[in-house]
Amino acid sequence: MAIMILQIFAFMHYESIDESIFRHAAEELNMLNERSQLLQIVGSAERLLCCDKNGRWDKFYFRMGIQILQSFSLIKRSSCGKIFSVHPLIHSWSRDRLSHLEHYMNFCRGTAILSCSVTFSYGIQDYITRQKLIPHIKASYEYVAELEIDKEYDDNIYSKFGLVFRENGDWREAEKLDVEVMMRRKNVLGQEHPDTLTSMSNLATTYRNQGRWNEAEQLEIQVLDMSKRILGEEHPDTLISMGCLAATYRKQGRWNEAEQLEIQVLDMSKRILGEEHPHTLRGMANLAAIYRNQGRWNKAEQLEIQVLDMSKRIFGEEHPHTLNSMINLAATYRNQGRWNEAEQLEIQVLDMSKRILGEEHPDTLNSMGHLAATYRDQGRWNEAEQLGVQVLDMRKRILGKEHPDTLTGMANLAAIYRYQGRWNEAEQLEIQVLDMSKRILGEEHPDTLTGMDRLAAIYRNQERWKEAEQLGIQVLDMKKKIVGQEHPSTLTGMANLAATYRNQGRWNKAEQLEIQVLDIRKKILGEEHPDTLRGMANLAATYRYQRRWNEAEQLEIQVLNMSKRILGEEHPDTLTNMANLAATYTNQGRWNEAVQLVIQVLDMSKRIFGEEHPDTLNSTSYLAAIYRNQRKWNKAEQLEIQVLDMSKRILGEEHPDTLNSMSYLAATYRDQGRWNEAEQLEIQVLDMRKKMLE
Repeated sequence: MAIMILQIFAFMHYESIDESIFRHAAEELNMLNERSQLLQIVGSAERLLCCDKNGRWDKFYFRMGIQILQSFSLIKRSSCGKIFSVHPLIHSWSRDRLSHLEHYMNFCRGTAILSCSVTFSYGIQDYITRQKLIPHIKASYEYVAELEIDKEYDDNIYSKFGLVFRENGDWREAEKLDVEVMMRRKNVLGQEHPDTLTSMSNLATTYRNQGRWNEAEQLEIQVLDMSKRILGEEHPDTLISMGCLAATYRKQGRWNEAEQLEIQVLDMSKRILGEEHPHTLRGMANLAAIYRNQGRWNKAEQLEIQVLDMSKRIFGEEHPHTLNSMINLAATYRNQGRWNEAEQLEIQVLDMSKRILGEEHPDTLNSMGHLAATYRDQGRWNEAEQLGVQVLDMRKRILGKEHPDTLTGMANLAAIYRYQGRWNEAEQLEIQVLDMSKRILGEEHPDTLTGMDRLAAIYRNQERWKEAEQLGIQVLDMKKKIVGQEHPSTLTGMANLAATYRNQGRWNKAEQLEIQVLDIRKKILGEEHPDTLRGMANLAATYRYQRRWNEAEQLEIQVLNMSKRILGEEHPDTLTNMANLAATYTNQGRWNEAVQLVIQVLDMSKRIFGEEHPDTLNSTSYLAAIYRNQRKWNKAEQLEIQVLDMSKRILGEEHPDTLNSMSYLAATYRDQGRWNEAEQLEIQVLDMRKKMLE
């Protein structure tokens, strides 16, 4: 038994060989028919995997073999006693001493054991078990390639390994297996067999996650058409197919089509499966996600509250479905600027995830990431950074440096650095993310393009306009080619490039792009979508820079009125729009109107965000600037000293906003003829800016 265990270990990764792999495999094999191909493959290793009369794994032979291997120091056992490792040299020697036939037999045994430990169940432990298998599955296939072993196709093994790779974001490996499974099933079972349709749907999911939305859509339309014809319009699998196609439409920014499909799915699910069926709840959650994408946050919120209440009642307060419902609702609150409510929900989810799933479970790490995002929006950057660093460190260790979730963690941490004005650190991280995204996901993957967008934003923050422009043009060209001219992501790329032109004083170019963006958003998203309102605000800003104040004012009044009606009087975007209109009044010398608006913004910022939020400091600073222009220097000075003191304490002495605050105070001293005080401050600002550029 000892030799057999070592030979099976030789076709797994040499580290983290978990005893639970053998337990799951034994209990799965015990339920198979005696004529099962997998039992025949396991062959003489069957004694290692036998079960007692209750169907539980009998560890006797396995433990006996492990003790012998340990006694010769051929393997190491972890402190918990259930995880084993083999020294790389012994691991390699265990393969090298085998004949070609023995190579083949032990590879087959190893893959059979690994596949039998994969279940198509979706409990917490099932996810954890499948995640542990990845290094062993990959190692097994690497050894096969090295040893030039011909591996036979086994539908069960390929399907299960495909699930493992899909679940863990390894889309390239998943695609290889998914394509093979689909082709084999078409040949053997026929195009219209339910198992063939499942394989087509799995491949479509892999394409969707690779950003290959057209290929996903084509497959999903085929699956849906055949499901309707073969299974019937109201079969649960047909409803799932409709939901998958809707998900692809959502990724493509085709929200109206996605919404129509999801409403159909939801109506039929309620009628056929019942209001409280898990598929019905999933349909409600998917429809809410579409409403969120459309900026219809009240509708999203209503649905998400329903889903959460029903999930608590049906699954229980601590079930993963319930936790996901809480996360979705928190996301809607965050989009509405209701950060306190989002934070409360996210803290609850994080505490329960740690207790139920464990500190290192991917869903727990996701919960930490959501909470970090809320802290970032609240201007609580130190807390956001601490969480972001924790998430990134654990993802690197648990998922690996190149997992898509790890790249997301790096990008999120870079965003926190960007908000803190730590642009060098943000840039270094974003360059790493971009390089890995190109290599792992491909140059044309949507996440790679988004990474290029983020890097261009950092260049823009640093006033490196040429680099920002070059990247912005590259991204825009690729987005037009890959996702199309009218995709929301393409429109974001156009808006970002327009912002770069605006900052360079190339206002005609900025204006042309912004008008295009605005026209397409009105047509696709509708006149009242939050992104359409942002497009109007951007165009108004360009008019303001061109001193076309009447046109700017007209647009800004429209935007403000619509923001109040659609988003609410206290939404962060509404406050930003009030500040923009105040800026136009200021430029026109309409000081009283500007002061009234800015005081409103400031009062609401203090009440909603708190006195120390960066947006509140910006509003205070802007009010001081108006007082300075009105020659009310005492009022301006008092406010600027407040802002500077808080900026130093909250943002740090070297944050760009702190340096700007010092410059504004110096300007007020200069206007008052207090030259020495102005000079001292300006020298400090200059020295710190030089230091930051070194």
